[in-house]
Amino acid sequence: MPERRTFIIRVHPPDDLPILEDVATGELIRLAGLASIPHELSRRLHGSEEIAITLLDKPSAPLEQ
Repeated sequence: MPERRTFIIRVHPPDDLPILEDVATGELIRLAGLASIPHELSRRLHGSEEIAITLLDKPSAPLEQ
């Protein structure tokens, strides 16, 4: 059975840039725009070495606040 991965995409004003969360690791990544979501998911699932993202420190408060 293939491994199952879970990702959460959040978009918050005022910058409206997507934040991808890898649920398995808790890693948060701010992406350059909505168009970069498929590329980043593919990179994480298939192990490409190309990196065009900004890693975020895990906030002490949830992003929803």
